[in-house]
Amino acid sequence: MRKVCIYILSLLLLCAGCQPTPGVDAVKQKNTNQLIEAVKEAEQERDEPAPAPVKETVPARFQCDFVTETRQVHVTADVPIRVMTEGVFPLVRVRKRTLTNEERLTVYGRLFGSQTVYKYEYRPTKEAVVREIERLLQEPTPEEKAEFLEDPENTEGDWTAYLQSRKDRIEMLREKYLSLPDDGTPLPFEPWDGALFTTRNGESPGMVVGVEYPTPMKMPSHGTPLSDRPVEYSREKETGTDTYSVFSFDKRLDMPGVERIRPKDYDQVHPGAAITARQAAKAALAPLTGLGDFAVADILWSHDADDVAVAAGKIGKQGYFIRLTPIFHGASMPYCGMDAMDIPENGGYTPSWCYEHVIAAVDGDGTILGMAWLGPLQETEVVAHTTTLLPFEEVMDIFARQVNQIFSNEEDVNSLLTVSDVQLGLFRIREQGDMESGLLVPVWFITGEYRYANHPEDVHLYDSFTPIAVINAIDGSIIDVMNGY
Repeated sequence: MRKVCIYILSLLLLCAGCQPTPGVDAVKQKNTNQLIEAVKEAEQERDEPAPAPVKETVPARFQCDFVTETRQVHVTADVPIRVMTEGVFPLVRVRKRTLTNEERLTVYGRLFGSQTVYKYEYRPTKEAVVREIERLLQEPTPEEKAEFLEDPENTEGDWTAYLQSRKDRIEMLREKYLSLPDDGTPLPFEPWDGALFTTRNGESPGMVVGVEYPTPMKMPSHGTPLSDRPVEYSREKETGTDTYSVFSFDKRLDMPGVERIRPKDYDQVHPGAAITARQAAKAALAPLTGLGDFAVADILWSHDADDVAVAAGKIGKQGYFIRLTPIFHGASMPYCGMDAMDIPENGGYTPSWCYEHVIAAVDGDGTILGMAWLGPLQETEVVAHTTTLLPFEEVMDIFARQVNQIFSNEEDVNSLLTVSDVQLGLFRIREQGDMESGLLVPVWFITGEYRYANHPEDVHLYDSFTPIAVINAIDGSIIDVMNGY
């Protein structure tokens, strides 16, 4: 069967495109050096002094309606194209970066609303130290030793080392006892200078920071900065028994109570809120002022309903879920929640590199309930200030070929794929084997939902974690978000 791909250009003219042969591979990974050379040559050969803005060169909407040749999957789309620049797209070299101590201290100070941020560590009283010393002074029983040695990895030498560690602990606690106030109060927290705790191998095991409380034993709103997650903030719940985590807010658009707010509705107040989505995004951007340029990639209305069986579906808080991505030379990036992974051929440790983004849960009154900043990038070189993009007709042709390959199994026959969102923005790619540096290239980031013909009630989302396709807008190669290239 011949497949016809129909798309409408900006003047709503219908153009028919031939469906490429399904056996032709649409996935072509090109060496980034070749890509760089091609972009540089195109920039040198460009005649016009000021290239037209990208928005003027692509249609306003992404529209298609065709049936795949492989398994007769019906593919439809009629959505706005979100062009993530007001001008043109550059080609930029980037690498991982770590926030400075000053930057970490600044953002946490803003989140806590305090000029001084403290390291949250266990602060015992004299009474608590005495109780632990008394426990350690009790000699282990023969039964405890036998249980220890039941583990085949433990030896008599390990047991001797364990007994010595108890003695060392007792001596440390005796010194601690002498340093504690006689009135039974614990020592106050120490102010934090923004530095991360590190282990002997240089890794960051995580830490907790917060503000000083009269009772340091209490866990208040807190932050847990890591080397690759420089900001992770959780606000204390009204009950005082737990905190809100941005990671507990549901991102699944197929779940009840979760919806994506359309950009044209950002200035409306969502039911259940007192502020607009745009005002919520402004609140999320405030702690980042001066630390980087970010754009709003998405805003959801979401909730923190638990997934576990006992409390499944119990919503404690509803609010705006904000996704921010960095801006480079006026161009921003689609949000991608997947990590790129470098999987060794012989197995073992798999390094990962997340795509930079900030996520924030914002209450209906503008209060930040939780926030995380992951994978910050540092620009190292502007390879080209302007890139030449493939004609839209070629992009549609590549998209059609790609869905022919993706949905080629027997169970895909007569199913339905609906494109729900199309973004044209910068995306990070890397060279194979390199988890420290990469290129920002313009891409078509396409997401949607899929319904199997034999189970039409079940919807499979191809969302920001697993998009339908990420198409390099310069050379048409397909980017695998998990591989990162």
